[in-house]
Amino acid sequence: MKKLLVLFVGVSFLPSFALAQKSDDSFLVKNVYGDVNVGYAVKTKNQTYKNYAGLGINLSFLTWKNEYKDSDGVVLETESFNFKPLTGVSGVIGVRPADKWRADLEFGYVGKFSDSEVDLDFIPYILKTQFDMVTYNITVNGYYEFWRGIYAGVGAGMAMVKTTLDDTLYPTETDTSVSPMGALMLGWSESVGERADLDFRYRVALFHGGNVIVGGIKIEEDNVTDMSLSVGLRYNF
Repeated sequence: MKKLLVLFVGVSFLPSFALAQKSDDSFLVKNVYGDVNVGYAVKTKNQTYKNYAGLGINLSFLTWKNEYKDSDGVVLETESFNFKPLTGVSGVIGVRPADKWRADLEFGYVGKFSDSEVDLDFIPYILKTQFDMVTYNITVNGYYEFWRGIYAGVGAGMAMVKTTLDDTLYPTETDTSVSPMGALMLGWSESVGERADLDFRYRVALFHGGNVIVGGIKIEEDNVTDMSLSVGLRYNF
């Protein structure tokens, strides 16, 4: 009799259990009192929408160093550029292969950096030097969401750096260089509608700059560190 009583008490306090699968997202459940209710499985974004596309606005801070070399490769001078702010845009198209995982292809325009110098030592002539650096990139990114929209990611791809030097004494010279690029990301996404996600991301990227030769002097851009903050909107489909 005691064994039967213990068994009855244990069964009475078991959690609710599924009686029958009703559809892909609903099922019948019975509680300890014998009441039968309809339950619904919670779907994640990955289970509901497999693909997405988005646009973002980026604020980058670039750090790199220019080396000025003669025809023999001897470094004549170096010039450092630290945390130079640039405003750019980016676009992504991606897929969600599994729950909490997503991957995308990103196209980015980092922005244009300009620097000019005026030399008045040759009055009445004014000597002006204009330095421009424009950067684009394309990367394949992978992300993992580990807690309430907070995610981490890695990316790899290519960066294209276009360098232009316009000097009063010499013809304008332009060089376009392509180099490998790697990136680490940390961010947070929040749903702002059934199909839309607002995204905030911090990224650190590393790539190599270009070089240009003017008047026998080679200006070589060293490794470029791009630390960027971005805000974007993704549409899920």
